[in-house]
Amino acid sequence: MQSYPKGIILGSTAIVLYACYSIAAKLLLEEIDPITLAAFIRLFSVGGVIFLFGFLTELRQLIRIPRSSIVWLCCSALLSSVASPLLFLTGLQMTTATDAILISRTGVVFTGIISFLCLSEKMTKEQIAGIIFMFFGISIIATKSYQYGLTANIGNILILGASLSGAIETNVVKRALTHLSPELIVFSRHLIGAVVLLILLPLLTGVDRKSTRLNSSHQIISY
Repeated sequence: MQSYPKGIILGSTAIVLYACYSIAAKLLLEEIDPITLAAFIRLFSVGGVIFLFGFLTELRQLIRIPRSSIVWLCCSALLSSVASPLLFLTGLQMTTATDAILISRTGVVFTGIISFLCLSEKMTKEQIAGIIFMFFGISIIATKSYQYGLTANIGNILILGASLSGAIETNVVKRALTHLSPELIVFSRHLIGAVVLLILLPLLTGVDRKSTRLNSSHQIISY
């Protein structure tokens, strides 16, 4: 099988799995805050890679990573395993799963534009036309058919931010990390993301609890 059709099949499979992920995450967010869910997902992903490829195998590859690649790998982790999931899950709390799935597809558009500008990859007329139509369609979804003018749901804006973060990360991998194995990239960025999220977890949840207490005290005073 040629690489191009294989890439389409793998990409289509990823879209289907991402849709399932969005629906499941929407249900879980009713009971769990975004940063806790994001940390759990990163840990689960690390465990999955260890189960499939073995801990010692990944650890050996991790130790042998060239120093020049470590910075790029950390950038990849912060974009894809910290910024992107936090933006997406927070936005998902504020919008519908359907809108989230559709708007998150803008990541494909962002990836194409960034790769064209930064990696000098060519774009066909059909791809340019697709980008224009997709942006027009997403703008209709984000603004609820312009019924409130150009005002968009804050959740939809956060989802767009998550898509942009993921698109930048994709180009980082394409630019500087293609010499590493896919499983090593997945293992490393999820491991780094899990560590960062676990460090941020008590800080951010503490801030949320303080704001909740303040809101409660204001309500008591107003009564």
